[in-house]
Amino acid sequence: MNYLLSRKGRYYYNRRVPECFREFDSRDYIRIALGTTCRKQAAKFAINQNEQLESYWLSLVQTGQKHSQTAYQAVVQRAKVLGFGYIPSQQLAVGPLEQLIERLLHVQKANYNPHQSEAVLGGILPLKLILMMPSPVFGIWQKIKS
Repeated sequence: MNYLLSRKGRYYYNRRVPECFREFDSRDYIRIALGTTCRKQAAKFAINQNEQLESYWLSLVQTGQKHSQTAYQAVVQRAKVLGFGYIPSQQLAVGPLEQLIERLLHVQKANYNPHQSEAVLGGILPLKLILMMPSPVFGIWQKIKS
């Protein structure tokens, strides 16, 4: 994977939207400033950016939703401000349980508003979880939803 582009000493993540996702994301290219002049650091940032973008595309396909640049940028930025990388809810739901619990506990403790909660819990798309009682996560989830 080499999605790095260097312009005037600054690095960017640069990737063409794959044909299989064009129905859901009509952009031709994705270009994101990585905020560094160090190639090694830019490569690490690009890997992270690529994982987030591919998760986002997969979540669009799973739900049938279309890309909204404004909504996506807002929720990604909000998650970053709150100290989290944005992970779409579908990816969060099938990822490590510890990661989900950490985010649920954080949202509960911080008493976030709905916009903040959606950023930490996978935002734009609805979080679908199947929790069996008496799972400790179930009680936390019930408190957050109410």
